[in-house]
Amino acid sequence: MGTMEIPQGPYRSLLQRYPTDDAWMAAEPEDMALLVLRELAVGSRQVCLHNMAATMRERYYQHWGAERTPDRLRVLAEAYAWLKTAGLLVQDPTQDDFDLVSRRGAAMTEEAFAEFRAARRTGYDILDRRIAEKVWTIYLRGDFDIAIGYAFKVVEIRMREKGGFTTNDMGERLAKKFFKRFDSEAPKKGERDALPAVVSLFIGALDRYRNPAMHEPAHFEDAEEAMEVLLLANHCLRIVERATTASIEPDDKA
Repeated sequence: MGTMEIPQGPYRSLLQRYPTDDAWMAAEPEDMALLVLRELAVGSRQVCLHNMAATMRERYYQHWGAERTPDRLRVLAEAYAWLKTAGLLVQDPTQDDFDLVSRRGAAMTEEAFAEFRAARRTGYDILDRRIAEKVWTIYLRGDFDIAIGYAFKVVEIRMREKGGFTTNDMGERLAKKFFKRFDSEAPKKGERDALPAVVSLFIGALDRYRNPAMHEPAHFEDAEEAMEVLLLANHCLRIVERATTASIEPDDKA
C-alpha cells in the first residue's frame, strides 16, 4: 500500500514528499517537521494534532491501508511534537486543547529552517555514533571524566583496528606508529607538512585526557567543558577515519 496515486486533500504535500510506506516510516521527525509546519501555517489560526490526525485518517485511510495508518500517524505525531519542543508551535493561551504557529514558525523559510535545525543539534547528534553510544548516558549522569576516558579509548581502538596494531601500542607510541603508516586527512603537500602537528595533537590529547581521566577522577566538573573535550575526541576519530595510507614504508619499530 502507499504507492497508488495520491488522492487530493489536506496535507497532500506530506504524501507527495513521502509517497511510499518505506519513505514515510524512514522520515526523521525534524525532516517531516517543516512540511507539517507549512501545512499548519496555511490553515486555521488554531491547530491541533488530534484534528490533523483525524483529517488525514479520514482522507487517506484507504490509500494507506488499515494496518499502516496507525504507524503513519505516529510518525506524524513525532514531527508535531518536535515542532512544539522547538517552539515553532506553542499552546494557544486561550484554548487548552489547541496550539498556534509561533511567530518564528510563521516566518520560517527552508533556508532558515536548515539553520535553525543545525543550531539545535545536541552533543549527541554531533558525536560519532561509536562515541555517543559509549559515553552519552555516562555524560548525562555527570561522570565526565569517565565519559572522556571512554571517548578517547574509542579513538585508540579505532587506530589499532585501522593500523593493525596491538594493545601494547597506546598513547604516544600508538600515535607515532599510526601516523607513520598513514598520512593525515589527505595526501596533499600542505597537510603532509602539518603532520607533525597532528601527531603532537594526538600525543597531547591521549596523554592529557585518555589516561588521567580514567585513573585520576574529578578533573572535569563542568558539563560544557567536558563536552568540549568529547568533541575533541570526536575530531580525533574523524582524522583517524580520513587518514590514508602513507607513501613511505611503515616502521613498526617506532
